[in-house]
Amino acid sequence: MADDDILLIEDDAILAMGLQTYLNFEGYQVHTAANGKEGLSICKNQKPGLVISDVVMGIMDGLSFLRELRSLPGGKEVPVIMISGHTNQKVVDESKHLGVVDFISKPFEMSHLIKSVRMWVQPQTSNSPIAEKSR
Repeated sequence: MADDDILLIEDDAILAMGLQTYLNFEGYQVHTAANGKEGLSICKNQKPGLVISDVVMGIMDGLSFLRELRSLPGGKEVPVIMISGHTNQKVVDESKHLGVVDFISKPFEMSHLIKSVRMWVQPQTSNSPIAEKSR
């Protein structure tokens, strides 16, 4: 995994596929994990440039993943965007305390996600007319 690759942790396979396809179209290399445990295993071997993680997942939720990631060597430096359809202020506050760079509530506009992603990693290639205009 390259320093500008994205790790997407999402247990909803259809949403994960849609996000991966969209981010690929925008020029990003995206690796996926179905839960926090799988995502943590990937992060132990390869440091991603950015993590996008759901909060509510079965095997290991996003906050547990984030706590574990932060305890890994170099894990505090990895930018993390949290996404969730089950948002309450306590979860948002804990996420911010653990250093997330953005917390996006589902449903969300893809433009919001892309804007946040671009703050942390640059696309490797792009098919997007929007990206072409901003160059």
